Amino acid sequence: MGKLYAQLYSLIRQQRETTLEAIQAVAELGYDGVELLSTATGDLKPAEFRTYLDSLGLKVISTQGYNNEEDLAFGQEIGLKYCTYGHVAVSKKPDDVLRTAQLLNENGKITARYGMKLVVHNHANEFMYLEGEEGGRRIYDLLLQNTDPALVGFEFDIGWGQLAGADCPAIIRQYPGRFPLIHVKECARVATSEEDFEHFPAKIFEYARQLDPDFAKPGKPPKFPPAAEKMMYESRNWNVALGEGLVDWKALYAAAEAQGTEAFISEREYYHITGNPEATARGAARADLTFMKNVFR
Repeated sequence: MGKLYAQLYSLIRQQRETTLEAIQAVAELGYDGVELLSTATGDLKPAEFRTYLDSLGLKVISTQGYNNEEDLAFGQEIGLKYCTYGHVAVSKKPDDVLRTAQLLNENGKITARYGMKLVVHNHANEFMYLEGEEGGRRIYDLLLQNTDPALVGFEFDIGWGQLAGADCPAIIRQYPGRFPLIHVKECARVATSEEDFEHFPAKIFEYARQLDPDFAKPGKPPKFPPAAEKMMYESRNWNVALGEGLVDWKALYAAAEAQGTEAFISEREYYHITGNPEATARGAARADLTFMKNVFR
């Protein structure tokens, strides 16, 4: 059985100074391990950080948000097995997608030099149909078909796939062996417009820039001003508690297990914030773990 992990983003969002406290919470909740957020270590050096994780009995399998070879060297030092490549440049034009696949192969070679495997994390827009192939092949199909399995894996985010209307268990069965990591995320509706497919809706980014001229400057994670944060939260209210949405988790788990998924990773987008956000996030992580232990067997 694949192990049960938690993604730190759900617990800390962009408050990276709370990294160590969040990791301790993951251990206390009873997860097998953690997926990190970028190079956030709570100011610990890599060796110290690895010792801290070991002291809590947590395995660290992967990370999100690496941007260069310095980051890869950091990941190698703390013992990561996978490095997630997110925000793939998306185009409906087949030639553009093929160029993206080649870039992934090249980055996969670089990642391998540091002892890790590149994995592609999806959002909804990878499930748009290719230009001229509506109802046929999706962008995701072309990426899977044209990346080298030895160099490039996929971290299938089920919530985003379901939002796009994809049959997630069928995709896993169609491409066995390509999904070492699964993001366990629920979804209560299917997208009805191309705007719904956007990871960060352009209109919200523009509104945030109007409120804060320094918003999302290169090299810095976006921290939304409160009014824009509220808009972003409302755009994510499809991400409900596990079991309360559209995903057939029994079928999903069976398909993933059959092809060798190593880690099922709980992640919430914009969890329903009530009262103390930190307590709410930890409550969501606890509920996710309980659900996975009951259903994934």
